[in-house]
Order: sequence, then structure tokens, then C-alpha cells
Amino acid sequence: MDSQKMILNEPRAMWLVTITLILINFIFYYFHIGGPEILTLVGDLFPVICSLFAAGALFRVTFYLKTWDLTKTAWLLLAFGLFCWFLGESSFAVTELALGRTPSVPSMADGFWLCGIFPIIAALTMFIYGYHRTGFIIGHTMKYVFVIAAVSMLEIILISKICMPILYAPISILEKIFTLVYPILDMVILMLVFFLVLITSVLGKGLLSKPWKYLVIGFAMISVADILYSYYNWLGAYNTGSYIDIIWNSGYLFIALSAFYQKDLMEKY
Repeated sequence: MDSQKMILNEPRAMWLVTITLILINFIFYYFHIGGPEILTLVGDLFPVICSLFAAGALFRVTFYLKTWDLTKTAWLLLAFGLFCWFLGESSFAVTELALGRTPSVPSMADGFWLCGIFPIIAALTMFIYGYHRTGFIIGHTMKYVFVIAAVSMLEIILISKICMPILYAPISILEKIFTLVYPILDMVILMLVFFLVLITSVLGKGLLSKPWKYLVIGFAMISVADILYSYYNWLGAYNTGSYIDIIWNSGYLFIALSAFYQKDLMEKY
């Protein structure tokens, strides 16, 4: 009975952790507690902690699945992608805290972040393919056409307002590539997770659809943070301890929440 109660309360406990971490993060950034040194420490360590929550929660779902099939492979790829992002956050933190300098673009952290994007895209594609292969009811086609059109419009705005100025800026080719690749690939991730939400929305607002809804919120936040980071970093206006970091950290925590709800779902069905 006690173990069953723990299972039922795990998502609620993760909600408490999420709200607490975001609130602490905001308090430090708003009141500048401890001065610039503490602000840098918090700004570097919080993304490491939050991305570790996301990667750990996703690996936990993967190991819970007993049969090695398409679903388990997809969760493993998703977990591996977030683990790469955790390594990216850790590399960034070590460079700033131990070496005393902000990593340039590109850096080792960029390599880890970029390596994580492709398994994430592969995982989300596999989830969609798995639903399609099992004959799952996916709803009206027009909803997917609308998502493609909306994301395409966002992509056009992104390219015209942010990407084109960076493309013609007097910076190195590598810096241009690593500045532009995140927001562009984030749009691909965003479209895939929206597809998953649309597919599972036919199940209503219950537990079955919650993992995907929190997953889309998490990746949407990370996508917004990536776009803002690329733009402000290009302008030279980004510093660790920016409110952009809170959006990033919240994204990681919502991805962790989605994994907790997914495990809760598997425990019940």
C-alpha cells in the first residue's frame, strides 16, 4: 500500500521540486543575492542540476521498460540526447567556474548540445512512427497541416528577423553555424512534439496525454531560450544569470515531469 502511494505521489513530488527550483532560481536572479560571483555560480549550476533531472528521469523510464522494442529505443535515444545536453551544461559550467572564462562559440559545450539534438529528433520521429504503425487514431489531418503551417511561419520569421542578420554578420563561419543551428533545429523538435500532442489529444485530458503535453512545454521553453540566447549572444548582450537561463531550466524540469508522468502511466496500465 505504501509503495503504491509513493508511485501515485511521484509526479506531485516532481512538481514540488520543479516549483521550488524555479522559485529559488528567480529569487537569486531578481535580488542578486551574494553578488556577481554567487550569481555566476547559481547561473552555471542550476542548468546542470535541471538537465540532470531530465536525463535521469528519462533513463529511468527506459530502464523500466522490459521489452527492447521501438518504444524502448525511442526513450533511450531521448534520454541520451538529454544526457548530451547535461554534458554540455556541465562543460559550460566547468569552463566558467574552474577556468574563469565564458566559453566562446563554438566550444566543447556546443559539441555536446549539438550531438544531443539528433538523437532527440530521431526519438520523437520514432514515437510518431510507432503510433502510426499501431493504427492509433490520430485525428483530423487539418490539425497537422495547421501545425506545419504555423511552425513554417515561425521559421520564416526566425530566418528573416534573426538568422539573416547573423548570417551576414562579420563573424567566423563556425560561429555562424553554431549560432544558427540551435533555433533552426529546435523548430524541427517543436513540430515533432506538437504532432505527438495532437496524436495523444484524442485520448482527452487524462494521464495518457500528460507526458506528451509536458514534453512539448519543456521543448517549447528550451526552443524559446535557444532563440533568445542565439540573438543576444550575437549582440554580445548575454551573460550567465540572465532570465533566459530560467526559461532553459524550466524546460529541463518540464521534460523531467513528462518522464515522471510516463512512468506513472506505465505503472497503472
